[in-house]
Amino acid sequence: MSGWAGCLDGEDVFAEIKENSLSGDIVSELAVDTTAEGVQWSLVGKDADWFFLDGKNIRLNVSEDKILDRESLGPILTVELLCNQENVLQSMNRVIVKILNENDNLPVFEIKEKIMFISELTKVNSVVFTIRATDADNDKIIYMIDRTSPDAEYFKIDLPNSGEVILSKPLDFETKPLLTVTVFASEMNTAEHHNTSISITIHVLDGDDQYPQFEPCMLLFQDEKSQICTSPVYTVNVTEGEEDIELDFFPGPIHAVDGDRGLSSPISYAILPGTTLSNTS
Repeated sequence: MSGWAGCLDGEDVFAEIKENSLSGDIVSELAVDTTAEGVQWSLVGKDADWFFLDGKNIRLNVSEDKILDRESLGPILTVELLCNQENVLQSMNRVIVKILNENDNLPVFEIKEKIMFISELTKVNSVVFTIRATDADNDKIIYMIDRTSPDAEYFKIDLPNSGEVILSKPLDFETKPLLTVTVFASEMNTAEHHNTSISITIHVLDGDDQYPQFEPCMLLFQDEKSQICTSPVYTVNVTEGEEDIELDFFPGPIHAVDGDRGLSSPISYAILPGTTLSNTS
């Protein structure tokens, strides 16, 4: 070794250490005698506080509040190793430490809003929304519908790495205006297969797919999902010779409503040409 005894002569140090390593773990062992009389060693630079010297060893300096995290620090830490003898700088070498990545992050969904709005007229097999997640460890992500979620039957994901959620069953505002489905994002290429989930609430928007209905409803059939009505037969008594009077129909005034209650479109009325009135005696 040239130069002052005990000091390095132009040798940089290259080392590797896993992120989340413990305080005191050895980063590198120096190939010099650090105990030589009159020689002082020190670590300086912007990353120097992550390390400390212990004899011939460079050790890691971390704590509960100061964790060696590759995602926040970056892949490389660099410090300078100084050797002084009799207070005179004799050598300065770089210590380059590569932080090895560990799979210590869960996927995180990019969307913040967990509420979607979908028209009931949306065609089956259409992509209704796309969901994305990122992983700080750059792991590949696949997506799955949680088949145990309340309304999983309405949705599917054909391409697991696409995040495209597809409608698999017709929507109907009148019978099911609100849906809930859970989507998983899972690491594909790791031993841990870390995953996370998100619950999406879907508001089904009313579409114009129902005819107007005269009221009151004359119920023919009803179950948990639907009801079938027939239009009422309106009757009225009139006196021969009277005109320009308001007719009082039974079972109520002639009134119709939009079958699409969420739209409530205005209703107009007309007497069809050729309509004949029946007489009763």
